[in-house]
Amino acid sequence: MSVTSGINHAKQLKLNRALVIDSLRRQQCCSRAELARMANLKRATITNIIGELIDSGLVVETEILNGTKGHRSIGLRINGHRYQVIGVMVTRTSYSLVRIGLSGEVYEVQSQSIPPHLGVDELILDMERSIKHMIEENHESRIMAIGVAVPGPYLQREGEVVFVTNRIGWDGFPISARFQDAFDIPVLLVNDANAAAYAQYWFSSEDDTRRNLAYIVAGQGIGCGLLFDGELVQGAMGIAGEIGHTSIDYNGPKCECGNRGCLELYCSSLALEKRVRQRLQEGASSCLGENFSTQELTAAIRAQDPLALEEYRKNCEYLAVGIVSLINQFDPGTIVIGDQLAQMAPKVLMDTICRQLKDRLRPAIWAELHIEIDTMEHNSIAMGAAAMAARSILQDPFGYLNAEL
Repeated sequence: MSVTSGINHAKQLKLNRALVIDSLRRQQCCSRAELARMANLKRATITNIIGELIDSGLVVETEILNGTKGHRSIGLRINGHRYQVIGVMVTRTSYSLVRIGLSGEVYEVQSQSIPPHLGVDELILDMERSIKHMIEENHESRIMAIGVAVPGPYLQREGEVVFVTNRIGWDGFPISARFQDAFDIPVLLVNDANAAAYAQYWFSSEDDTRRNLAYIVAGQGIGCGLLFDGELVQGAMGIAGEIGHTSIDYNGPKCECGNRGCLELYCSSLALEKRVRQRLQEGASSCLGENFSTQELTAAIRAQDPLALEEYRKNCEYLAVGIVSLINQFDPGTIVIGDQLAQMAPKVLMDTICRQLKDRLRPAIWAELHIEIDTMEHNSIAMGAAAMAARSILQDPFGYLNAEL
């Protein structure tokens, strides 16, 4: 055998192995025969690959499965109890950790608030301690990788956040290097909207209706993760999808990004709170006091306080303008809206946005569009960060499992 043919064989084996593992992950539990059919591989190839994976502990045999014509077979599943990853989401006010198995089952969720004046360096140290504590307390499994989702435009190559609105110290902070230095396992840094978009696809068993999807993070900032044909669109520098920094008023207020009239300045939760406070100071009637909390504002919107509800609807209308531009530029089949703004009053948000979209789009485009509120049980951003970490392992598991082979 030539060197070239040997390399090609190894590469093909790696691809087949990744294909089998991904098929098993999507199916959760299935037989060798089902895997051969889904992966379109010979039974002998499946037998060899599964044998390797069972020997490594990544795959285990489970209960007997009933097949067609009375045939029975041994079930297979990924050993998520033994091999796991951690997903991390950091926002301007809190961070969350989620520990999941490589096949997606959730084992642990934690959240921690961030004091308003905590610096970036101190925040990263606190996050590192929380992650290490989760790893140390998890005696029965091996953490294979960590995924960290960060807000704001994230430069993939440099490993730095460009900036985070209303937060000092993030600009140019070497966040990727810091996490890589703190752990002896792979750490994957991703943009929060990209993580949320990927979660919608990965945890739906890669449903075909979600292969072309836009996930809008509508919270203290506005971001968008884009999936086309099941793959994330990140752009040359990793900042694709930053719809919060597209201008809807070229003479509008100056944004921290350098642009004027950015969408984020009109429809983020921070913009909503700012407008409500301004109107209260001008003497507008409301059940809210000037020092209201986000929770109190949410309660006022749900109680249909006239001022709070009016400004919330205005936020939704501004967001709809951004979504129209997104549709006309990128043509996603499905749009999912999540985060703080969507959680405040989901029905009001959906009614307002759908009314605006129907009015602003061509009927043929509106008829084909699917738009929904994020309904994942656990936070999509943290889950997406974990899913992307798991995917990096499953694409080349033996690259990480050599110590156990």
